[in-house]
Amino acid sequence: MKQKAKVTEVMGNIVKVKADRSTMCEGCHAKGCGSECSMYKIFGANKSFEAKAENLAGAKVGDTVTVETRDSAVNISAFFVFILPLIIGFAVYAVAKMFLSEQMSIVSAFGAFALYFGVLALTERIRKKAVPKLKVTSVIGDAEIDNNIKE
Repeated sequence: MKQKAKVTEVMGNIVKVKADRSTMCEGCHAKGCGSECSMYKIFGANKSFEAKAENLAGAKVGDTVTVETRDSAVNISAFFVFILPLIIGFAVYAVAKMFLSEQMSIVSAFGAFALYFGVLALTERIRKKAVPKLKVTSVIGDAEIDNNIKE
């Protein structure tokens, strides 16, 4: 996955970049929805995020850059955030239903959700200290920026 970002801080071989979440809408069949889809309302197309990236292109503060990550890394992250919690919730509910009442089974499933997301948040904090999966692959020149704005 490739995306444009702006370098906000340089820390040796690692840079902090800020990017818009606009790529969420790029593959959508209803691009011209006029902000009416639920994903747009929940996440917003213009909200931005900050991340650390390995600086392979020698970018400096203020540069607009292209950051890349492997598609498999994005898919694995999506699995851990969206799919695995559902599997865990249903599994805990099914097992708890054999031994507990329906209400307690539901509470157990929600407890498993909360515990899972707590563990996920802790692992994310630890992972942030590791080498970033994002890589700055190129610095975009002013001419290229002007051409993209006109399109």
